[in-house]
Amino acid sequence: MKFYILFIALVMAVVQVKSDMKEELRKVEMACRQESQVTEADWDSLFKGGWKEEPKENFKCHMKCVMEKHGQWKNGAFDENAAKKYLQDIPALKDHQEIIDQTMADCKTKKGGNDCDTAYLITKCFFEHKPDNM
Repeated sequence: MKFYILFIALVMAVVQVKSDMKEELRKVEMACRQESQVTEADWDSLFKGGWKEEPKENFKCHMKCVMEKHGQWKNGAFDENAAKKYLQDIPALKDHQEIIDQTMADCKTKKGGNDCDTAYLITKCFFEHKPDNM
């Protein structure tokens, strides 16, 4: 009986962490959308197009805003350690440290013409490295 109660408590804790993470992501996303004036159409166009079209500058600044609010962009630069920790905290990536390390190595050096462009290029690189099974 004790094992069953412990198991249920553990399951509930995992569900709550996932729920809390999704809620935090949603809050950050909405705050940055409002700040950068990114529309649902802008968002859909980029993701449905597979990142092939160059987005507007405000969308690139949206990516920088998200990175800043998650602590991955500090003092005008990408913070590799903060980004790696953030990725490691995502339950779906927990057992994929090699993928995280390789993605970080490939993406952390992307540079654009300004901070927004650099944040966009790094984010785009992350999405291009995302395995199909995640």
